[in-house]
Amino acid sequence: MLTTILSLTLCLAPQLQSRLPEPATQLGSHWQLAPFAHADGSRFAAHIETPQGEVSLRKRLREKSVAVLNEEAFGLEGYRVFELATALSESRLEELVEDVASLPGIGFVSPVYRDERGELTYPTPYLYVKFRAELSRPEASRLIGRLPSLVVNEPDLAGLLGAYRLESAAATGMAVLEELEVLQRLPGVEYAGSDRVMTMVSHVVTPNDQHFPNQWGIRNTGQTINGIVGVPDTDIDADEVWEQTTGDPSILIVVLDVGVQQNHPDINQVGGQDFTDEAPGNGGPRNVCDRHGTAMAGVITGIMNNSIGVAGVAPTCRVASARIGKSSLACNGSATVLPSWVANAVNWSVTIGARVTNMSNSVGFDTLIDNAYSSARASGVIHFAATGNTGPVNGIEYPASSTAVHAVGAIVVDGSVRANSNRACSQFGGDCIDFVAPGDGIWTTDDTTNGYDSNEDYVSVNGTSPACAFASGIAALMLSIDPALTPQELYSLMYFGCSHPFDYDDYSNPGQGDVGDGGGLLNAASTAWAIGDVYVDYQAGPGGNGSLFSPFQTIAQGVVAASADDVISVWFGSYPENLTITKAVEIRPHPVAGGDLVIGQ
Repeated sequence: MLTTILSLTLCLAPQLQSRLPEPATQLGSHWQLAPFAHADGSRFAAHIETPQGEVSLRKRLREKSVAVLNEEAFGLEGYRVFELATALSESRLEELVEDVASLPGIGFVSPVYRDERGELTYPTPYLYVKFRAELSRPEASRLIGRLPSLVVNEPDLAGLLGAYRLESAAATGMAVLEELEVLQRLPGVEYAGSDRVMTMVSHVVTPNDQHFPNQWGIRNTGQTINGIVGVPDTDIDADEVWEQTTGDPSILIVVLDVGVQQNHPDINQVGGQDFTDEAPGNGGPRNVCDRHGTAMAGVITGIMNNSIGVAGVAPTCRVASARIGKSSLACNGSATVLPSWVANAVNWSVTIGARVTNMSNSVGFDTLIDNAYSSARASGVIHFAATGNTGPVNGIEYPASSTAVHAVGAIVVDGSVRANSNRACSQFGGDCIDFVAPGDGIWTTDDTTNGYDSNEDYVSVNGTSPACAFASGIAALMLSIDPALTPQELYSLMYFGCSHPFDYDDYSNPGQGDVGDGGGLLNAASTAWAIGDVYVDYQAGPGGNGSLFSPFQTIAQGVVAASADDVISVWFGSYPENLTITKAVEIRPHPVAGGDLVIGQ
């Protein structure tokens, strides 16, 4: 929790004007001003100006038999909040405040209140007022002069004409609130409020899971992983999205692998299915080397806040295991697979209503598999696959190289690309890398019976496999926020939401620069921010339709008015509201497919 002092003027938008403090009436000692309607009863704030003031304050509390349970610096310089061992009535607390304020060396004292969020707040000697535009500065000064204890501390507060920060000579919070009541009723006042101390809560969720401090891929604090010192915040920022959502249980992610342990205590999942010749089965491991899928599932939907293990990227979403391979009994990471097993599993993702597939493996190119992927994508399923771990100059492997699948490479804790992460475009004419995600020293779930680590139910894994699982988890989080996103829209949001953009050169074409570009490091927070209206600006080409700037819910809706030779700029987010463009990209209608867009080309 962080604390700040903010003038409420800085936080107001036109649509929030109704939340401004209404003119108050005082019922006994119960203030009706919105932020101060509920006295905490057990706390007061005091500005201690001199050492003698602190001595006098403590002596007076002893004389009144008021025991202090705790105290902390909270607010302006020199202010402390005292928590009492026994709460007082509002009237008794105000009597105590008046008494303490009369002591030498004490500058200002106030009861502490609870605002509408239940957070601590208290008035300071400062108020703010905004006069209506038609009121001249001399008229405003004359009105302020009706309260002789107030002086202008800052004119044109926050750059607003007619807004003033005022300083009161009053010694208590109650007296300042009385002045605020008068100020609000002055003619020509648009709004007025207390420049109060309030609590700003940092909206970052910290799970209590055992290994979360080591999960640098979600929260990089500079941990040392595999001998490499991390660079703080080089991560996917999934924890910054958890305040908004930890996922929707209806969003299913199919893990295409060698099985996921179905009774693992730390994986959020639904029943799976076996697509190998060992079917029927529930998608669980069938031999002692079927470990890989359980580890990938934990990265995606490891259960959060259960005091054990790890937290997945989308911990409230659920994975469904599609066992498509049988691990080699040499436990060397290889498995037996048939194209039909993979294709059937991909199709199964559509039949069960899944929205994401995760393939942290590679197989040989096959038309059946490719068509299955394309068909499922057309039905609303987005696919991710690992690029491979054979080296940076090698082309990304299949199915990551499929045009229907998004390829994910790996970085290490300092933000550099993992040494053996495949980065070059596919030599088979397929796609290039799309983005990267953490892939070194990634803590996740292990099979509790036949895991990688016989002494632990959790394991640290490396490579593009966990990087791919991070991408699938981010996609699931975004679909939890907006389930109407199409695969192309979701991919675009993830691509342009990347941080730390890298230049993944196409190694088969030296000097070609951006030919093999990836978007950069996936970032859940910026991707979530971008979900919303799409703003499309048409710059007319030779035969174009002129210019248009308007919000649309989807890219597809936004391009219907474009001609084939129009240049189109797309912004994701709330452009008119905050006048900030952070996600801009030039795109053109596809020369062959007409209205379909090839984004980023």
